[in-house]
Amino acid sequence: MVAQFGLLEGYEDGIYGLDRLLTREELAVVLSRVVDWIAGRDTIEVTSIIDGYRDGYKTSIWAKESVARMSGLGVIQGDDSQSLRPVEPVTRAETAVLLIRMLRQISFIEP
Repeated sequence: MVAQFGLLEGYEDGIYGLDRLLTREELAVVLSRVVDWIAGRDTIEVTSIIDGYRDGYKTSIWAKESVARMSGLGVIQGDDSQSLRPVEPVTRAETAVLLIRMLRQISFIEP
């Protein structure tokens, strides 16, 4: 069902990679698509947001807008060293925190 709504797309070869770990930037793309689907799309300044992180340059081109958008909304925040760690796997705990922040941002749940 999530594929029908365009929330998940899979890799270039058409597989979803269910056996792969989800990266932080991949989760940002999914969360950004959910926000777009529910609340609409806002324009953002991608470069200035991504460049504000020590490792922002590591963000894949296909994920930059989504990562910047989620960062601009306060869903994704850098760690203590102002790093995003975009290509590192996201933990279950991080996923839960990001999901809660996203749901609060779109007023789906109370702060």
